[in-house]
Amino acid sequence: MHYFGDVIAEAMQYSALGKLANEYWEMIPEQFPFAKLDEFIVMPNHVHGIIEIDKSNIMDAADSGDAINRIPTSTAANNSVANATKIGGFAGLKNPMLYDNLSRVIRWYKGRVSYEIHQAGYEFAWQTLFHDRIIRDEKELNRIRQYIINNPSNNNS
Repeated sequence: MHYFGDVIAEAMQYSALGKLANEYWEMIPEQFPFAKLDEFIVMPNHVHGIIEIDKSNIMDAADSGDAINRIPTSTAANNSVANATKIGGFAGLKNPMLYDNLSRVIRWYKGRVSYEIHQAGYEFAWQTLFHDRIIRDEKELNRIRQYIINNPSNNNS
């Protein structure tokens, strides 16, 4: 389904839901200071984007103001096995929301967009997973940027 709009004359024309998807993508760095956005586009039924994970300028997690980062993640820090099993819910320490990583970013993004779309009264679901790729050099980065920029004109919805 083309929830996010349509490609018209080789350009993406956003629907109201597409504007939401675009707006929340642009909010990623506000939610996750370690995530820097590069080229991206919301297409009719999916998104393409480059996110750089850069933790070099992040404050110590204890000082970050983000409550999830202040949760101790070791049994030694908790001083009890019972408390340790509560960390991360049923997934325990494997819960991706405990760590500053791409999975946490995408989970927040997809969840936020889904919530807003459902609030607007639409049935909507993302694919369960997402495709990621580590970009290893400037040549590959520029090739992928160009792919994203040209995606509407290629009409690859």
